Amino acid sequence: MNRNDLTAQIASTLGSYEADYDVEGIADEIMDAYGLVHVDAIDTDAYWAIVERHDQAQ
Repeated sequence: MNRNDLTAQIASTLGSYEADYDVEGIADEIMDAYGLVHVDAIDTDAYWAIVERHDQAQ
């Protein structure tokens, strides 16, 4: 697992909305809080709260 894997996982969860989010910022916040982990290892509500904080479409 490396950072590229993490950003690919994040992008995958966002699907066609990926451009609306700061994927690198999401990855940074996940790594700060949890280390380099698979997104499935993060509580679902916690993960989507992180994602929401990086919504650039608002």
